[in-house]
Amino acid sequence: MKIKKPDCQRFFDSSERKPRIFSSSRRTPSSQSIDLARCLSSCPMVSQSCFAWAWILERIILQLFFQHPSSHWLGDLLLRAAQVDQKFGKSVKLIQSFAVLEVVHAALKLVRSGLLTTSMQVSSRLWIVWGILPTFPQLGSSPVYASMVLAWSFTEVIRYAHYTFGLANIQSDVLEWLRYSTFYVLYPLGAGSEALVMFFAFQAAKAAQLEQFIVNGILGLVCLWPPALAVMMKHMARQRKKYLQKCSKSSKMQ
Repeated sequence: MKIKKPDCQRFFDSSERKPRIFSSSRRTPSSQSIDLARCLSSCPMVSQSCFAWAWILERIILQLFFQHPSSHWLGDLLLRAAQVDQKFGKSVKLIQSFAVLEVVHAALKLVRSGLLTTSMQVSSRLWIVWGILPTFPQLGSSPVYASMVLAWSFTEVIRYAHYTFGLANIQSDVLEWLRYSTFYVLYPLGAGSEALVMFFAFQAAKAAQLEQFIVNGILGLVCLWPPALAVMMKHMARQRKKYLQKCSKSSKMQ
């Protein structure tokens, strides 16, 4: 882990030690305003979201793996997983709702995240916590709900910690690797669990004889999950190649 140079030093050329404001690539007032807005809007949300998801992650791990251990480990694990929504569902719903701000920030280009991938990820989660689970509350007792939230929590803790270190100008090779490597496991686990929740919702809607357009709509969303996951995985693979190569070159230079 290493601390980068303060931002104020970036206004000087390394060769002439002159302010960049006099160079051809000077920063405009508008770009400085965007940087300031990015920092002011992102810092509180990023740090608070990191702590919130870390709390959820800790609670779920304790609930699943460290509560009343016995010889019937797998059976007890499934029973404990069925209680995750009952104990932490409201907190997950609240914390996930604040992710709407990420879409706003991406749309206003206050952050580097892509608008398409951010919108896809946030909308799918909001659809589940605000649309599917209130309509079919019995799905909250399914083990796939627990695996879904577990994957969300791991992903968000790593991502928000990575963002927080970036805003503080602290470079961590460990966090960089985790950010651009763990998605190979966490994204399929999270998206796969989401798809199963949607499929179970389709079965429940069909069994309840809801309107056909509702049943078909849910089935259509189930079919969207695999291509959406492919888009996300491809995007993250490109990001991994870009940033880990940059990190490797930076380490060699030092």
